[in-house]
Order: sequence, then C-alpha cells, then structure tokens
Amino acid sequence: MPKIKVISSLETSEKVVKSLLCLDKPVIGVNCKGADLGPHGRITQVTISTCCDDVYIFDVRRQPNIIIDGAVIRLFQSRELVKVFHDCKADSSALKKIYGVDINNYFDVQLAFSTILEQHGFPPRKVPLSYLCDRFGVDRFTPDRGQQMKMTDMNYWALRPLTSEMIDVSSADVLPLIPVYHSLTQDLSPDMFSWFECQSIDSKFYNPNKVKRSVPVCERMKKIKHI
Repeated sequence: MPKIKVISSLETSEKVVKSLLCLDKPVIGVNCKGADLGPHGRITQVTISTCCDDVYIFDVRRQPNIIIDGAVIRLFQSRELVKVFHDCKADSSALKKIYGVDINNYFDVQLAFSTILEQHGFPPRKVPLSYLCDRFGVDRFTPDRGQQMKMTDMNYWALRPLTSEMIDVSSADVLPLIPVYHSLTQDLSPDMFSWFECQSIDSKFYNPNKVKRSVPVCERMKKIKHI
C-alpha cells in the first residue's frame, strides 16, 4: 500500500525535501495541480512519488510559500534528481511564470513514448497516462465517472480541504510514473536520445519563444542505470 502524506507545514516540507534529495534511487514522479494550470493559472499542489511508493502532496493552496520557503523549489532545481512527468508543459509553464523556476533533469513519459513511435517508423502522437499504464502493465487507480465530472471544473483543485477522492486521484497521477519511466528508458534507442532531448526543450513551455530555455534536459539520462 502506498504511504501518502499531505504537507502544509514549511518545517515538515523542508524535512521531506531534504530526504527526497538524498534518495538512494534518485528518481521521483511529479505532478502539479491547479486552477487553470499553465502560464496564466496557479498551482494549488505539487504531488511527488518515489520508487518506494511513498507519496507526498505539498499543499500550495493552504501554504502558498511552500514552493520557495518550504524548499520544494530545490527538487526542481536539482541536477542529480530525475523528475518524471506526464506532459510537463502545463506544470513547467506555471512554475516558470509564477516562481521563475526552471526544471532541471526531467523526463516526460508522453514525449518519450512519442519518440519511440518515431523510432519505429510511426507518426508521433500524444497518449494519456492510462494508455501507457495499460501498455506496460502498470496498475493505476481510475476515478469513477462522477469524480471525472467534478474534475472538469477548472477550479476543482483549488477546493479545500482535500477530500479522500482528491488524494486518491493525486496519488494515481504520480505512482505509475516511475514504472513507466523504467519501461520507456529500456525501449528508447540510444540513437534517439538527442532527438528526444531536442523535443523536450521545444515542448517544455506553452510559449517556448518567449520563455528562456536554458535548462539541460535529462542531462544524466545516458548515465542513469535502470534502478
């Protein structure tokens, strides 16, 4: 069973971030939630998973200073810690616009799968995380239809307190990321690494021409051993 912890204290956040930066297996799954998430919206929570299926939900809605003063920014800035996302564009755009944060050493599973399709001669396409989970045999909680309807409200993730349903969905969006990441790194040809990195830079933000793109992408990818 995953161990899930909701964090709204700056002191607790700093302690958790310190432990995440010292993980024996330096890979985390990441997902941001928010109201109209993107360059013009706001982040209300950052959810992190580890290889041990620990889940940490940093509640930005309750503690707006948790990204900076709670040291969550250090996770995004770290060059040693691999951050695994599914379609990081909205997350990275919001982090850049609101906090001036560039994400170092990240891996976008959606983009990686699209690159693998090209590798095998198929046209690239975007796929949901549920598709990747099915393809690689990774278990994932699926919200019922009622919960899915609630999430169509752009302000849904700004509601507080966090309900058990919201916590379940948040966890389900990060727990599969690391297993999917490992499967994709095994399938992605070394010859396609450079192309994957170029696409990672170009697809990082909603408006890449107006946002500084100076962060090395997956700089350690060729050195990472399958954990």
